[in-house]
Amino acid sequence: MFTRMYVRDLVGNEYVCQATTTHNLSLNGEQSLSFTLEYTKPNAVFIDNIAEMWEVVDDNDVDHKIVLVSRKAQGERPFVEVRAVPLFFDSFDSLRIYDEYNEHMTATRAFSLIFEDTPFNYILVGNFAAVEWEGFGAGEPRLETFKRALERYKAEFRIVGNTVYIEELIGRDTQFMYRHRLNASNIVVETDATGYWTYAKGYGDFGNEGTGDGESSDWKDAKLTDEYTSPLASIPGIGIRHGPPIKDGRITDKTTMQNSLKALVDGSLKISISADIHDLRRQGYALGQPELGDRVFVIDERIGLHEEVRVFNIVITKDWRGNVLDLNLTIGSPSVVKRHQANISTAIKQITEIVEGVRKIPFNVLDNAIIEATKALQNAQTELHFTTIGILAVDKDDPNMVTLMNSAGLGVSRDGGATFRNAITGFGINADVITAGTMLANRIAGGILTSLNGNTVFDLNEGNLTMQNANFTLGSGAQIKFTNPYNKIFFNHNGYTSGLGVSEAYNDDYPFVYIGAVDGDSLGAFETRRFSGFIANTLARYQDDGTGNSIIGRRLSIATKALNTDPNFVERGFIAIMDGRDNAFYPRNTGTHSYELGRSNNRWDQVHARTYNGSLANTSTHNAKMNIEDIDDKEVFDYFDMMKIKSYFYKDEDYTNPYNRKVSPIIEQLDPVLENLYKNTDDALDINSNFFLFVKAMQYYMEKTDDRISELNETIEELRN
Repeated sequence: MFTRMYVRDLVGNEYVCQATTTHNLSLNGEQSLSFTLEYTKPNAVFIDNIAEMWEVVDDNDVDHKIVLVSRKAQGERPFVEVRAVPLFFDSFDSLRIYDEYNEHMTATRAFSLIFEDTPFNYILVGNFAAVEWEGFGAGEPRLETFKRALERYKAEFRIVGNTVYIEELIGRDTQFMYRHRLNASNIVVETDATGYWTYAKGYGDFGNEGTGDGESSDWKDAKLTDEYTSPLASIPGIGIRHGPPIKDGRITDKTTMQNSLKALVDGSLKISISADIHDLRRQGYALGQPELGDRVFVIDERIGLHEEVRVFNIVITKDWRGNVLDLNLTIGSPSVVKRHQANISTAIKQITEIVEGVRKIPFNVLDNAIIEATKALQNAQTELHFTTIGILAVDKDDPNMVTLMNSAGLGVSRDGGATFRNAITGFGINADVITAGTMLANRIAGGILTSLNGNTVFDLNEGNLTMQNANFTLGSGAQIKFTNPYNKIFFNHNGYTSGLGVSEAYNDDYPFVYIGAVDGDSLGAFETRRFSGFIANTLARYQDDGTGNSIIGRRLSIATKALNTDPNFVERGFIAIMDGRDNAFYPRNTGTHSYELGRSNNRWDQVHARTYNGSLANTSTHNAKMNIEDIDDKEVFDYFDMMKIKSYFYKDEDYTNPYNRKVSPIIEQLDPVLENLYKNTDDALDINSNFFLFVKAMQYYMEKTDDRISELNETIEELRN
């Protein structure tokens, strides 16, 4: 059964795709997927809309981002050529590390910074020496920093889903054999000497005021200089061929410089082998499926080639059903066997130096574990006994320390061989203590994990995690999920508790969250422990029983500072007191600061109060008003003339208190002619408007009174005459 390839548009719609695909995979390089969409029935659904930034999922269920779309036509039918790259490359090329780091970094530190806040994670496999970094990050794309880190730590990578494995050497030591006329053709051995050097010089240990990765303008002041000459330079036809000098102020060790120069010179002659591989899976040979980094055998008697080499590039073409149509490998030489032999010789020399105390193993995050294991081996005094049960290695100073090796496995005993609690057998590893550089585990079933310094203890059986000094960093949409209504985060001190918790309402239908403090050593029990803080309920609960969010406490302060230590700063804010003796809400330091309740363009519709102290004010400028009209004097006077003033109590107030008796007209008994002027709502009078209406009525009354006095004076004058 095969997995169909499909494409995904920008809004997540997916369409089955029918196309012949070509994967181009390079070791420690970029990878791509190319295919041509012809106008078939499945493709016709989306072929006119497919565009860059769409995603394509191949037959291996690997997500790719489309980066190139080319539309063409063949006869009357359109077809589309598409190129995509794995999401890892696209994502890392669009993300950057903006902070700049200039420090001595382990591989763990470097790759943690590179993968931080990304949807991908990494697993470091192997031992990598720490290196000095200048200009790590500094706005560079994460993909470029990742490539530089691979080069600096001499590592290789492979991607499995969203996990990137970083190893010293990827691939497998296989028994695959690719032979001319059997399963390989067009075998070509190519030697490229266009950039071939036999001599190079290096400058190190200087300042880094210049720009670039380790480059500096003052390399001439280097405290470390070295050179390397290849043995091939002694051949008359080759001689000394100068390579570019290494100028890296971060290199302060002569051995490191010598190794860098040797790698530069020895790697300048590039030899590669390419071949067309015939896939034999249909013929029943399912094992010969190469992967990047694999060590394989290539044989072609015609050109005297019989070598084990590494796979550096794979170009594989498949039809829409996933059948392999074409497979081309690019494989590197000189022989990996020779390089392995050289590495083994070097490793033996280095181990000897370690045992003699001459060399220190390169530092990594678990350096101490390896050093302790080395010391144990150096200090061990043992005897070997060949017995019927296997080979016994017994410590001379402590015969309780016994190691047994036989065909069933390897065991370590601390009780003279009575029991082997630490053992490796065909069933797996049984151990009380494991000390490892890097350990990968699918499952740790139980027990207690303890840090070397005792700061962290994790009891897997009881579920207790104790950390004396901890910093948590969560990213990529991480969540902490509480599964019990009694879950909480809290702090105890002097008989009081503060913190945050979740719980259920009394009817158990709705959850709520609270943050606050209580008396006692347990957060909760709001009634009996005098809870003070904030409670947030769901909107659904408010709609069900009217319970909403609450701020609980005797005194609430809203201020501009949590703690004011500046003697010249006068605090602004509000205070609410609710202690039964003094219930008030008021602004702070009104002698220095002014406050408003509402704004000229955002007013409160109604204010209910029994007593008002202060002054009423409202803007009255001409620019603030519109539709300015005169008022009929007679109508205003008649309104007040017909007004009947009553005294009364409000029904919702204490009528036994004589000071609660109020005086005003009954709004239903007022003249309705001017109700749009004297009313605030259907039930309330506008006191401000009524005041000025009264002024208008008084003006009318005084004007009419003046007229009558004038008429009366005229009548008196006539009578006198």
